[in-house]
Amino acid sequence: LKYDEYFLNQKVRVKISTNEYEVDIIGKELSEEGRNRHNIGLIVMLIGGFFFFFGLINFIEIPQNALLAIGVVTVIGGFVYDNSKKHLYEYTWVECKDHKTKIGKDIVTNLKSKADDYHNSMDKKFIFNKIILVSSTGIIPNALRFAKEDSIICYYKSGDKEFTQYDLNAIID
Repeated sequence: LKYDEYFLNQKVRVKISTNEYEVDIIGKELSEEGRNRHNIGLIVMLIGGFFFFFGLINFIEIPQNALLAIGVVTVIGGFVYDNSKKHLYEYTWVECKDHKTKIGKDIVTNLKSKADDYHNSMDKKFIFNKIILVSSTGIIPNALRFAKEDSIICYYKSGDKEFTQYDLNAIID
């Protein structure tokens, strides 16, 4: 799936269960929104810092009230820059199943329940923007309906080493 980085068998803390859940694969990729926030915060902070510093030492003539406003904008830029680090990457929860038969709805609903439990916990190491279920034997149509409802992306093994994404929009409701 061409992630920038991935982690195998990562444990995540959750709210309801006393145990941690093990995520088969966590895919990490650069977030466009996070990168934009990061760049805007950095630019505002640097330009504001430049004008504030040179205004403070009177290298550039800036009225006192404008200098204060520039200082506030610089601090806001720094806050946006620092806060953007939390959103710089997007993570995908990938669950892999190699069962002898096709996957049923219990696997799909259990996966959604685990992801929701994690999102409700205080552990925000990963902010999952996608959930993917991969099956070597396929997924039954009823389970695909649940996956579609829960926005879970599903793949099945279509060749020796090939996996194909199910078209969940083609699933009849």
